[in-house]
Amino acid sequence: GTSRSDSRVVLGYRREGTTPVTPGGPHEEQARFASAAGAEPAVDKFSGLAARPLTRDHKPDSPEERARVEAAGGRVCPFELRGKAMGPPRVWVAKEWSPGLAVSRSFGDTCATSIGVISEPEIASYDIDVTWEVLILGSDGVWDLTANEDAVRVVVTAPGDRSPQVASAALVKSALAALQAAKRKDNVTAMVIFFRR
Repeated sequence: GTSRSDSRVVLGYRREGTTPVTPGGPHEEQARFASAAGAEPAVDKFSGLAARPLTRDHKPDSPEERARVEAAGGRVCPFELRGKAMGPPRVWVAKEWSPGLAVSRSFGDTCATSIGVISEPEIASYDIDVTWEVLILGSDGVWDLTANEDAVRVVVTAPGDRSPQVASAALVKSALAALQAAKRKDNVTAMVIFFRR
């Protein structure tokens, strides 16, 4: 059957989730908070083309994340085809090749929740100063093959006089090209926020 949830139609039972990264805060002019549940780092640009990650990836093979998944009865390994490992480490049910998430934090996937995938975000707080020029938020499809510095370079050199829409589109296009060159597929979403002076 189908059900309506989270502004999208879901067929059958929930086997697909999502991973958010969000900026915000009580005093928007003084601070930004980046919270993440999943594999979406936020990066800011400060001074030249320097980049600094504001969040960490929630990859299932990191020690803390792996321990939680395995304690809940899940396993972490790449998919195997004819004994050959293919792709990144993923979260699987103990004796099945399902659901195969490449992240260890997500919400909306009931199968993955049963094997240690959690929706609890990590929340970090940063004070914005005059050196901050741009904040980049992106899905794992952006960050898996795009270095922080490359993402900053793409958005600050995009045409459009610091248009967030143009810069976001340029980053998505760049990430899709990198995925295609690597013969991989993933969802690619990006948001760019320029700090006006």
